[in-house]
Amino acid sequence: GPAPWPREAPELLQLARHVVGCLLLFDAEFFAWHVLHHKVPWLYRTFHKMHHQNAASFALATQYMSAWELFSLGFFDMVNVTLLQCHPLTVLVFHVLNIWLSVEDHSGYDFPWSTHRLVPFGWYGGVRHHDLHHSQFNCNFAPYFTHWDKLLGTLRSAHAK
Repeated sequence: GPAPWPREAPELLQLARHVVGCLLLFDAEFFAWHVLHHKVPWLYRTFHKMHHQNAASFALATQYMSAWELFSLGFFDMVNVTLLQCHPLTVLVFHVLNIWLSVEDHSGYDFPWSTHRLVPFGWYGGVRHHDLHHSQFNCNFAPYFTHWDKLLGTLRSAHAK
């Protein structure tokens, strides 16, 4: 049968560290995967183009992808929680947050309480950042944070028109 849950929940600080660690790892993996699938025409055409077929972003577009893309991203999720030896509760929190952030970034809505407004210093892209990726295709490859795009020169400001 399934392995029993540990008797103790993780301390809040450990849970937060592991969730942030999983998000940062996923951000790096997805960034590399995403750039590769945009720069190699065969990969884009065969696996990733499907995700960009919608002219306007909407929440369910986050899951509108090829089986390969869904498998790859799910694999990153599972590898990260295993690498960091996350508690099952942490795994659950990470997956819920990861799904929330992806749906929010594809929703097309920029609310006053959106995540990018809660993370300081422009470290988190948000919905307008991701909308720009869907309209220009050659920028803002990281799913959540902005540091990879800044470092590799692919960041475009959602505020510059």
